[in-house]
Amino acid sequence: MRILTSNNNVGTIKTDDIKLTPQKSINTGEPVDKVELNEHAGSGEKFLSLGKKVLDYAKPKYIYKINASSLKSLREQLPVDKLKIAASLVNIPFLEEGFTSTLTNFGFSKEEIALFQQCAHVSELGDTPSSSPTSAAMSGGIEGFLFGGGPVGLVAGAIGGYGGTKIGEARKSEDNPLSGDLNSLIGGTAIGAGTGVAVTLAMGALFGGAVASATTLTTAAILGGLSGASGSLSGNAFTSVKDGMSGGVMTGLVAQALTGNSGMVLAGAVGGGVGGRAATTAGKLILGGGAGAATGALTAIPAVMMLGTAGLPIMGISAAAGAISGASGAVIGPVMRRTIRNITMDINHKVDAKMDKALEGRKIGTLGKTAAGAGMGIVMFAPIGLIFGGATGAAIGAGAGALLFGGKTLYKELKKKNMTDVDIKKMELDRSKEMLNTYEEALVGQTLTDQDIALMKDMRSLVTSAEQDYEEARKNAEVKK
Repeated sequence: MRILTSNNNVGTIKTDDIKLTPQKSINTGEPVDKVELNEHAGSGEKFLSLGKKVLDYAKPKYIYKINASSLKSLREQLPVDKLKIAASLVNIPFLEEGFTSTLTNFGFSKEEIALFQQCAHVSELGDTPSSSPTSAAMSGGIEGFLFGGGPVGLVAGAIGGYGGTKIGEARKSEDNPLSGDLNSLIGGTAIGAGTGVAVTLAMGALFGGAVASATTLTTAAILGGLSGASGSLSGNAFTSVKDGMSGGVMTGLVAQALTGNSGMVLAGAVGGGVGGRAATTAGKLILGGGAGAATGALTAIPAVMMLGTAGLPIMGISAAAGAISGASGAVIGPVMRRTIRNITMDINHKVDAKMDKALEGRKIGTLGKTAAGAGMGIVMFAPIGLIFGGATGAAIGAGAGALLFGGKTLYKELKKKNMTDVDIKKMELDRSKEMLNTYEEALVGQTLTDQDIALMKDMRSLVTSAEQDYEEARKNAEVKK
């Protein structure tokens, strides 16, 4: 889809002016179905100094979207022509600079732009609309296998992560945004703990041998519960939670090496993920430290069961190490992941711009474009792999980058080549319906004004026109067959 161009005269906008079509490539004229998040008026600015640039990359970038709630607030504060423009921009993601420049191009005043910023839905770059049970299961399984007892941790982490995330999504409330996250964490922990015990008992029965002791079952419950908890955090919709958990894994590895407690990685992961939910650095330190201390102490319970009071110092050391790893992970993780994310986006944008300029007027086949995409992936990911894993890491990073970017480029090219006029008209129809449905959602429980009635009439006409165009395209396609 594309954003309306700035060539429209805001004062004389008509129904056809709010009709959105798929974005057309400037170079090829072919349609694509995405909106560039990083395109803004300042994209050609000079490079900042290295130090300032690095600090800039470490800062969070925010995505602005106009949604039904935004339209509800704007409908009585904008004239109908400008409200049409607002309605045409629903659910399109913008970085802050792009949001401001787009509204400026449409002739909105600074006061009106400030009003849009207040009413828009704002999220950090990397956030997702909802939690992902699939990601939770995959991450929980991997973390459980590596740090939570091998096969037992794998099953407990996967099932706990998936189940906890589903519980959180089912029980989340708009009145209490934290309720979903809390229920997800509790559910993931409980399911993971129960699964850990069940799998341990099942493996004992299957392979024979002595009945598992209370200490063994307690260990399975603790590691299974932490695996499930880390899985549910990995599937969280907020990128700061996932980033904090990633940081907690790194600091937890250090804590494990220092204390000899194999459960410290999961304790750090859970502490970092919980702390990542806080909005401020102080909040991350407090929340991450508290969660890390609690989970760190939990990992030492088997030692206390075996050693009695002699195991209490181990519990104290584990709690302290968990507090430090959870607090530091909650702060360090988001900064590191955010910096990598922002650098990757910036490199991607600059490479795309230079490649577009270099290839202007030239025809490149699908194979060539795929190779170029794979090459860009190698350049981007090999250095990151080198930092974390030496020569082996560089090779893995290069391979992953080539597959990721080469595959992505190939998919885009095949999709573009296979896109027909019917596909384009269907996209236009879906977009017009999305605009209408969003505005109808904004009017729920509201008293309709003459402006609302007029705008709804225009939008319904737009949907009718798009339906007719779509049906005509389908008929033409049938005739060609």
